[in-house]
Amino acid sequence: MLRRLFLCSTILGSILASTPASAAVPIYYLNKDNQTYHFKAVCNGKKAKIKFLARRRAKAILYGRAPCQIKTPLGKVEVNEDDYVEIRKGKLTVMAIATK
Repeated sequence: MLRRLFLCSTILGSILASTPASAAVPIYYLNKDNQTYHFKAVCNGKKAKIKFLARRRAKAILYGRAPCQIKTPLGKVEVNEDDYVEIRKGKLTVMAIATK
């Protein structure tokens, strides 16, 4: 019985270890506008979405791998993991680039 349990847990562990983990790109932001923004993005060739809540300093997550391009009405903005951006009058600006 113990042998079967060990065998099942070993098989299950190897299956879980072989499945790819999804990556996340955290973006820290300050939205100075009274409007919540929803933008589309592309992270490493895959489509993603991001939401910046109104009048907030917070963290938003892009699901994918960096670098990501956020598409705004005023153009595309490239961001990487842990970058800090500011939104003012609908314009998204990278204020600080994370260094590792």
